[in-house]
Amino acid sequence: MSTVLTVIHPVRLPPIFRESCDREGAIHDLPVSDYTFPNPCYQRTFYPISTTSPYEIIRSFIYFILVNESVTTNHYQNSILSQLFIFPAPQSLTMQKITPFLWFDNNAEEAAKFYTTLFKNSKILTVTRYGEAGPGPAGTVMSVTFQLAGQQFYALNGGPIFKFTPAISLFIRCEAQREIDELWENLSADGGQKGQCGWLTDKYGVSWQVVPTVLEELQQDKDPEKVKRVTQAMLQMTKLDIEKLKQAAQA
Repeated sequence: MSTVLTVIHPVRLPPIFRESCDREGAIHDLPVSDYTFPNPCYQRTFYPISTTSPYEIIRSFIYFILVNESVTTNHYQNSILSQLFIFPAPQSLTMQKITPFLWFDNNAEEAAKFYTTLFKNSKILTVTRYGEAGPGPAGTVMSVTFQLAGQQFYALNGGPIFKFTPAISLFIRCEAQREIDELWENLSADGGQKGQCGWLTDKYGVSWQVVPTVLEELQQDKDPEKVKRVTQAMLQMTKLDIEKLKQAAQA
């Protein structure tokens, strides 16, 4: 499949981009047309693409332009990002419609870093800091956006006014018992609390449910007696056990 990528880049390409192109062979240096962008430091060029997944190269561009070149005004950030693609961007680079918003006292960044170590396709996206206007101390972290398993989250250091409650929890679907075991132990470590039926509270007070996908399937079975046995077995558990749930279904 062939398409075209529109790229905003410095007039002199950074080595990281040239090396990445040479190594991956994803973007061929065959500009169809180019002209000067409103900012004279940048140029817009159209490149044919021989792959549908040049995301690592794209991330290199975004990092270089928005961080190394310190293009900080909303005008240029929005202009560059809006012009960067003419094919669908991956979910990690698009604006998510609904984002869970977590209110922490003063450890939002610490929590976000901890969570991103537990799931694949996870990373810190942005960190903002309080200025002289407050309300937090100038220079301290105000908010963190991060990604867990491709899902975006927003964390705020808002002070001790509000606390987390189990009435809202993060529901994790797990295919294998090994994943359940690892998440159960890691999320409840260092002061967290293990609860009933796959529920736990982590050391920051956030509630999670670590649930095997097979449980949902079994509870939707057309046999009410089977559903009853599975439910009764689940209610006796703290960490959910896939094999025991299946045994209950087959009893």
